[in-house]
Amino acid sequence: MIGAGSGVAPFISFIRQRKRDCHETGSSTNNLWLIYGCRSPTTSLLFKEELSDAVNAKLLSHLCLCFSRDTVNSPDDKYTLADLPSVLREQACFPLKSHYVQECIYHSDSSENTPSGHAIELMQLVYDHSAKIMVCGDARGLAPGVFQAWIKLLAMKLHWVQTNTWCTYAELSSEELKNAQVYLQEMRKFKRYQEDIWL
Repeated sequence: MIGAGSGVAPFISFIRQRKRDCHETGSSTNNLWLIYGCRSPTTSLLFKEELSDAVNAKLLSHLCLCFSRDTVNSPDDKYTLADLPSVLREQACFPLKSHYVQECIYHSDSSENTPSGHAIELMQLVYDHSAKIMVCGDARGLAPGVFQAWIKLLAMKLHWVQTNTWCTYAELSSEELKNAQVYLQEMRKFKRYQEDIWL
């Protein structure tokens, strides 16, 4: 699940449903990721307490937060975000120097621009385990940015499948990028890539 600003609202409904389902069955089996972006944890982080509870109860297997105005530039910066509940400070992911959700999707831990462990895990969920991608937010910036980030990730995954080595984004061929785009279009066709977007 990938959303920015009020685009997180439908995903809160999914989390609430998951909570009910877990209560009825006593277990939770699927990975549920939320990559959520907003301007600031102080003024625009919606559902802060509910997200904190979902992380603490393991309803969300992974919560990634990025702030366009309060960027986390070092591992210790997250501790300066005093307005965040302690559970979020301790357990949420804050990709360094990521301002927007698309930067959080394609996140690199190094200057070589090879994928991070976070990015590799996302690739595996989508490519190897047929996870669905749901995007909610702005049609002009967020939606195309997220789509391009997934093209990058999946092109790198396709490169790895063929060569058993990771590469940088710059090393990808135009054919690998095109194949990744075709893969995403197929995901759309079979409703594995869904968007709820607006102007």
